[in-house]
Amino acid sequence: MQTVSLFTDVLDRRDRADSWREFISSQIHRVSVDDLSESDFAAEILARSYRNASCASFWSKAHQVRSARETLGDTGLAGYLISYQLEGESHITQGDERFVLRPGEIAIIDGRRDMSVRFPGTVRRMVAKLPATTVERMMPALARRHSWHLKPAGTFASMLLALLTELASQETDLDDGEASLVADNIGNLLALCAGRSTLAGLDARTLQRDAILKHIRSHAADAGLTLDAVSAHLHLSRRLAQQLLKEAGTTYTDLLNDERLQRARASLMASPHGAVTDIAYACGFGDISHFNHVFKKKFGASPRQLRLAAQRPSVEP
Repeated sequence: MQTVSLFTDVLDRRDRADSWREFISSQIHRVSVDDLSESDFAAEILARSYRNASCASFWSKAHQVRSARETLGDTGLAGYLISYQLEGESHITQGDERFVLRPGEIAIIDGRRDMSVRFPGTVRRMVAKLPATTVERMMPALARRHSWHLKPAGTFASMLLALLTELASQETDLDDGEASLVADNIGNLLALCAGRSTLAGLDARTLQRDAILKHIRSHAADAGLTLDAVSAHLHLSRRLAQQLLKEAGTTYTDLLNDERLQRARASLMASPHGAVTDIAYACGFGDISHFNHVFKKKFGASPRQLRLAAQRPSVEP
């Protein structure tokens, strides 16, 4: 067992991003840190790691973390990340799955796959990392789906929070065997909560909603994609498709634009010498003026400004 903590307010502001990234990578999951304010970023974290599990409780200001596929050789234990949101919001993306985690909700994310988590404001949450074999034994559907989010209620919610707190707390002296039992109990409770939230048997409308979201995201680069085409492909009426998107908290235009903009931003960062026009077209935009307008509106900077800011070296004192 190892217990460590980090309080960024005692660090030089220029060192906070690197310290935060290094701490999370060594204790929870290997990540890169983006969109962090160098002027006022602050965070506090307490983490404990065991032979087969780890858990952290943290508070932080706005930033974003990304990670590539993880193997056993990275942090020493590839597995699932269990995130319990206590305050603020977490915007989570993994593959075709995108959702917003709000207070009282839990996300189960496969740490062996690419993912991104954006914190648009101040957040407080708990994150545990459990072995993939433990989680998939309790919830076999995750071996196919890889991520899920749910909102436990009543006794289950309080029990889950108590177990996560025990796993992360400095006041509880657990050995590796006891920590493994706590991890198993967390897995059992998650399976019960997931069963109640229909992970094992989704209703038809939920399946339809998931299908339309997945289809739009996976075909966003198609400049000719229309709502009518999506509806026809999924054998839905246009009206039902609009209702399903509304239930998901979005519209066809907003979802399509957001997916295309996220792809364009990622391409700009990954291809420093690629033409902005080519990237826009490749992501499904047919009008460059429109692309520049919506890009700046979403990210607060033009494509070229964002790329230059990312390439600009940090100034040494």
